[in-house]
Amino acid sequence: MKRKILSILFLASALFMVLAITNTVKAEAKTYGKVEAIKEQNEQATVTGSEESNSAVLYEEKEVKWYPADTSLGRNVDGFWIGIKVTAPDGMSEGQLENAKFRRSGEERSFWNLKDSKAEPHYIGLWKRIDKETLQNKTSEITIAEYEFDWNNDGNYEQKISIKIKPDGIKLDDEDVVFVKIGTNHFTFKKGNSLNQLSEAEEKLLKELMTPAGGYKFVGIFDKKTGKEVALDQEISSDMELEIRFEKLPEETAPTTIPEEPADEIEEIADEVEKPTEKDNTPNTGVVDVGLITSVVAMVSAAGIVTVKKYNK
Repeated sequence: MKRKILSILFLASALFMVLAITNTVKAEAKTYGKVEAIKEQNEQATVTGSEESNSAVLYEEKEVKWYPADTSLGRNVDGFWIGIKVTAPDGMSEGQLENAKFRRSGEERSFWNLKDSKAEPHYIGLWKRIDKETLQNKTSEITIAEYEFDWNNDGNYEQKISIKIKPDGIKLDDEDVVFVKIGTNHFTFKKGNSLNQLSEAEEKLLKELMTPAGGYKFVGIFDKKTGKEVALDQEISSDMELEIRFEKLPEETAPTTIPEEPADEIEEIADEVEKPTEKDNTPNTGVVDVGLITSVVAMVSAAGIVTVKKYNK
């Protein structure tokens, strides 16, 4: 009887251990975050593959709002931003999440340092800016951003997440904003703002565009339609098309004057020229006048060689 009881207890204990190990393996194997759309109730979005290796959010109908720059949320410039919410996998401790990483376009970032949550469950908002040019794409569905997550810090980036839109169903809430093209770059202004009221990132871009190349100087920013210069504190309107103008600097010209020779060289040349004596009354004795000495000096200066010639009249 004792043996039967012991056998039953042993089998029960073994079964309990197997179940515990199985549950632990399952918990460790679940390394995919939960993916959600950020939308209003009347907007349409489809989430596929949430908490799986390949996840996607497709926005079919949405009015995209204009947001001011906020680097703490990942929106580094003013503009229209569309985003998703990614929550860390269940069962992961804060110590594990401190080492979790994600990347977009090859740039690796820390999930823990950029998360938006203050307590569990921890999550992050991922944002992508869109503009009118993006919505002019007539493709039925386009991918605007792709992310990869390495939740367990093994270097494999096991979860891939995409943000997709249907351009025909996306509308920009642009009643309070102004779009302006400067060169080939597009800027978004809050109505009533001027060139000196840009976000930090767009201000940096504008300064780079205003920096002249070598041999040129910055002239100003002009409205191509009116030809007038636009002041930095002037209100920007949507009917403007701005261009940055530069002016070529005049080329530096080398000096054309002949450098003066030292006085001792002039004296040396003059001494070598045959001079008439007081007793010599012959008119053709190689008399050298001031003009001739000047010519000799000029030849020396130009050629760099001391050459003396005698002229007989």
